[in-house]
Amino acid sequence: MNEKITVLIVFILGFSMVEAQNWVALDSAKMNVINNGTLFLPDSITGKLFIAGDLTTIEGHQSWEIAAWDGSNWDTTYSFGAYGGGQIKSIIRYQNELYACGAFSTACHKYTMSFTRWNANCWDSLIINHHSNYIEDLRVYNNLLFMTGEIDTICGIYSPNSVAWNGNSFIPKGLPHWSSGNSMVCCVFHNALYFAGNFSDSIGFLYGFVKFDGTNWSMPYPGFGGLVQTMAVYNDELYIGGNYFAGGPADFIVKWNDTTLSAVGSGLSTGVGGLRVIDNKLFVLGTNMIRVWDGSNWSNFSNDSFNNAILDVTIYNNELYVLGGFTKINGDSIGGVAKYNGWHLSDHDIKSTKGELEIFPNPTSDVLNILLDLSAQDYHKQVSIKIIDVMGRTIIEKDENSNTILQTVLNISDLSNATYLLQVIIGSKIYNKTFILNK
Repeated sequence: MNEKITVLIVFILGFSMVEAQNWVALDSAKMNVINNGTLFLPDSITGKLFIAGDLTTIEGHQSWEIAAWDGSNWDTTYSFGAYGGGQIKSIIRYQNELYACGAFSTACHKYTMSFTRWNANCWDSLIINHHSNYIEDLRVYNNLLFMTGEIDTICGIYSPNSVAWNGNSFIPKGLPHWSSGNSMVCCVFHNALYFAGNFSDSIGFLYGFVKFDGTNWSMPYPGFGGLVQTMAVYNDELYIGGNYFAGGPADFIVKWNDTTLSAVGSGLSTGVGGLRVIDNKLFVLGTNMIRVWDGSNWSNFSNDSFNNAILDVTIYNNELYVLGGFTKINGDSIGGVAKYNGWHLSDHDIKSTKGELEIFPNPTSDVLNILLDLSAQDYHKQVSIKIIDVMGRTIIEKDENSNTILQTVLNISDLSNATYLLQVIIGSKIYNKTFILNK
């Protein structure tokens, strides 16, 4: 008998570790299924895992710049088309629509000029009179979609280094007195938008690492900057990763707590290309490296050997996926993307408690991870997920099919900062959790 499971989300997020045996290729022949992928987006609207970068083929099929994985098959519908011309550097949901930015000029045979939106059939051209080279990163802040990179003028609007989009038009939010260089990445932390990179203004007030509170710009740690590749919020601190920082306490990874910039434990000896928070731990990625920081200590994710850089990691359909420039894992041919049957951290496996709803992170700034280890009588039942605000209004609603574990990720970056309720209903059973969204 099929009973319906209803999940109301208001304040929740969770993840857990499940024992896994080894890395698995996404095609049975273990061929190089993907080349030049750089980032993931687990998408709660389509239920697919987007993979983007400078792609050309997926399992022998053309899929320029972007493709989607449903757990069994590749979907090339979202391809930029032949000679799309460049690389996607960031993908995000904003107002429930899919956006991409990067170093590209065309998509679907249209001039898209580094910024585009999916219209259910193809990619739209949103930019004209674009006097910029590329856009590096996208973040939702104050209900606007901010972008940063080598930006000068967009659609006749002068907005150096940073500009905002409201769904219909661009809004100038540029760096005051900008002089040279560009920001590489941006991140929301403590109700402000941080930018980091190798840039400066003409009066020596803003450079390298800056903060925008919605109205004013400031430089929280004078002198810091450099080849920043990634930022992420973990344990109420802003972590910054990259290569050869200037003016900071370490070369490759540091953390900021709104007052002090400090080293992360004993630090790292190689550059950082990606940061992801999974199961209340910070996954740190680089060349032949998946390191894990638990807030106090460093450990290796596993003893597996990759022959090149790992650039992103995520969870999709209860499994951990990695993406990068590698073509071999432990000497086996597994090209560019692979999944692990669960995930193992050192010798410590963390498992969810059966029947308890878990969330992570909480507070969260962009995504909500939900985990519920079901009892035997609740296996294979439908799950409906809702996010409800303090007024009792349903903000997000989604159905899921459960197996032995309900595990899903919701993108809630479009919602306003607030406290929400998550309720999971399985037949007559009701599970409640709360979470705080703080961008």
